[in-house]
Amino acid sequence: MKIWIYSNGRQQGPYSYDQFAALRVDGSTPVWYDGLPQWTRADLAPLTAPLYSAASAGDSTRFADRQTYVADPNVAVANNVTSQPVCPPTYLFWSIFITCCCCQPGGIAGIIMAIVARSRYAGGDYRGARRMSEYIQWVLIISIVLGLMSIPFALLF
Repeated sequence: MKIWIYSNGRQQGPYSYDQFAALRVDGSTPVWYDGLPQWTRADLAPLTAPLYSAASAGDSTRFADRQTYVADPNVAVANNVTSQPVCPPTYLFWSIFITCCCCQPGGIAGIIMAIVARSRYAGGDYRGARRMSEYIQWVLIISIVLGLMSIPFALLF
């Protein structure tokens, strides 16, 4: 079983169970592994909770600060639920397609911007990633329009 953690504003992993146990991460650290529907605190996730149960035995406040980490950006942050938005579309496939078919400069710009959008998301800049995704859309639309407009000129010459 591979376990991912979310620490220092970044997703890290995957780790095996033994590697995770050796990390000695805090129980409030968000974790995810196959079978979990969403990011959950390490001390509340079924697989990793036994690592923290001995340290918190008899602690009645353990479940008082229960947090769930969801990947839906439309979920309101309430009742200790922290929202981590999903990565916006990078349109990498369309950028490559446009590069190969009609407009190389626009497609190459789209590829570079897709890489920037993905790295901004990975760095925790969700708003910047979403903004870059919108810029990619415009670059690709303009590239397609210019490519279609150049077809009659290509046929004449």
